[in-house]
Amino acid sequence: MQRRPDVYLDLALIALRRVPRFLQRRSMEEYLADDYCQSAVERQLEIAGDALGQLRKIAPDLFKRIPDGDIIVAFRNVLAHGYAVLDHSKVYEIASLRAGELLQTLERLLPSCLRQTVSPTRRVASRSITLGCAEARQSRRRYSSCPASLARQQSNRSVRSRIPAGVGIALYDVRTDLRAARGALASL
Repeated sequence: MQRRPDVYLDLALIALRRVPRFLQRRSMEEYLADDYCQSAVERQLEIAGDALGQLRKIAPDLFKRIPDGDIIVAFRNVLAHGYAVLDHSKVYEIASLRAGELLQTLERLLPSCLRQTVSPTRRVASRSITLGCAEARQSRRRYSSCPASLARQQSNRSVRSRIPAGVGIALYDVRTDLRAARGALASL
């Protein structure tokens, strides 16, 4: 399976969006006193750094557009392997100040990456998370008339008839995203 840069950018974005939620405006003292928060923030920064490390391998030109990309990947390696030398106050500083900058940079890069690498059907599936269920269903109808899509719809009718419409679309999107993530992980 072909590795896609948009998958790795999306993984990094998801992780970086979680960091402020986990920090919840904690001061450095509160952060240093909360082991659970430290673990959660460190894990999300590690995921983002790993995704960018994979991006560096498969799309070096895109990776070059990320300021301090090599430093971010190196920081991930410290998080993952350097427990004895990890400075939690430095992690707090990066999470509270620098993660937001990186998030904005990646959000600017993702749309151009999607236009280059993703088919219209996949773009509709990934957009449906941010769109309302009715809008997503309407967008998907335009791309669901091919024979393979119609056969898939018929085979899933019995399952879909038991699931409310909005939930069915969300489950379809999660299943599609999981398949993409499994494929990306399998090709590692």
